[in-house]
Amino acid sequence: MCVYPRPVVVEPSLGVSGVSCACECVARVASRGLVLALALAGATRAQSVADITASDLRAHVELLASDADAGRDTGSPESLVAARELAALLQAAGLQPAGDAGAPGLDAFLQVIDVSGFTLDGAPGLVTLAADGMPTARAFGADFEYAGGPPRAGAFEVVRAVAGTDPPQPPRADAALLLSGGRRATAEWLAAGGSPRGAGWGVLLLAGSAEPGPGGRGESRGLWTRPAPDAAPPAVRLWVHGTLLAALQAGEVARLQLSLRAAETSPAVNVAALLPGAGTPAHSELAQELVVVTAHYDHLGTLAATAPDVSSPSAARDLVYNGADDDASGCAAVLELAHALAARAADGRPPARSVLFLLVTGEERGLLGTEFWLDHPSMPLERVALNLNFEMLGRPDAAAGGAGRAWLTGFELSNLGPAWAAAGLPIVADPHPEQHFFQRSDNYAFVERGVVGQTLSSYGLHEQYHTVDDEIGTLDFAHMEAAVRAALRALETVADGELTPAWVEGG
Repeated sequence: MCVYPRPVVVEPSLGVSGVSCACECVARVASRGLVLALALAGATRAQSVADITASDLRAHVELLASDADAGRDTGSPESLVAARELAALLQAAGLQPAGDAGAPGLDAFLQVIDVSGFTLDGAPGLVTLAADGMPTARAFGADFEYAGGPPRAGAFEVVRAVAGTDPPQPPRADAALLLSGGRRATAEWLAAGGSPRGAGWGVLLLAGSAEPGPGGRGESRGLWTRPAPDAAPPAVRLWVHGTLLAALQAGEVARLQLSLRAAETSPAVNVAALLPGAGTPAHSELAQELVVVTAHYDHLGTLAATAPDVSSPSAARDLVYNGADDDASGCAAVLELAHALAARAADGRPPARSVLFLLVTGEERGLLGTEFWLDHPSMPLERVALNLNFEMLGRPDAAAGGAGRAWLTGFELSNLGPAWAAAGLPIVADPHPEQHFFQRSDNYAFVERGVVGQTLSSYGLHEQYHTVDDEIGTLDFAHMEAAVRAALRALETVADGELTPAWVEGG
């Protein structure tokens, strides 16, 4: 679950096309063959009896939240492995691929989004030059840190400006901009100069600490997004500290030489599978409507060994953000719902509305995967009847009534929550309205496009949220079994055409 949606970092293409490291991923999946085989066996069993069990949910979570997937950071090789494992489970359920058309095998279930991750080829290098040409090598970590942007190497003239005082300047690809001022003034200065968020400048130098930074960091990762053909290229962003920051502010640096190169790239992907609807005798047109069932499979990756997470007592030995609750639990729910509805269809009882099971990446970085799907939907958005999203269902919430119960974000905003509650389902209103969860998950991207979108959760504000201690052992799978069975009944009311989602007037 997002703390708050974050803006997309737009960065230039590195030439990756499609799923470029499929061979590596196949090898890694094979190395975990026993775990995947157990999950696939559960998928096959669920297909035959349409049963949702704690053991199957556990198998899905154990597969996705293992240390081997290294926290499933968006655009990481491990995230791509996780996506292929999810695709294999959806294929085993008998669903149709709904990813990139024409892709071979499991890749047909993958939708390659416009984001790729990269790993830097060693520590970035930076040399500054005074006006007389005297060079000074700067230490990565102590003097500067990589804050984002595309791999880039070259020489850049240093430009200094103060937002709110100096007139805005048009961006220069051959310059490194040190811009002082408050956050809002800085954003306005850049936009007024025709470079929103710094696009078009070669380098943005961000004022960090007056003291030296924490020292050389280990592996550095970043994301890039293929820009529109007419868009200005993004800037490399560097935090500058200590004596380097002081020298830049004093005007003692005329130029800098930067070396920031990528060693490995990996595309970010969504996973999509379709169960076609059949309509009803009275309403055959329902087959052309779509219910989109979502959860995000990405999480926060790993901690740098030199920057332990002080919120976790186990950080000294545990560097992986496993994300068992956030959101392997939601993905497990979606997988079991897919298996159950597919088993019904195989028994001659297909849903009236078509159902798309969409496991997205990039939620933790600002709903990247969901936004991409909405820009490239499987059906026109006006035919999407509902987005039902699943986020953090792994543990009971006492504020919602305890085990087996889930809460629905935006309960009072649509007809769904009241209808499900009236039907006796253990689904209640969000007991944490002050947390604004309605706006903090993938459903909200659908809402912004005019689609009814709500999230089912049972997150009780536990202290393991966004720490390395969000582990499988903290989950309650008996609770999950009851909650997901209730979610199946709720989903069936919409998929079967009994209930048409609608916003409450004025809500």
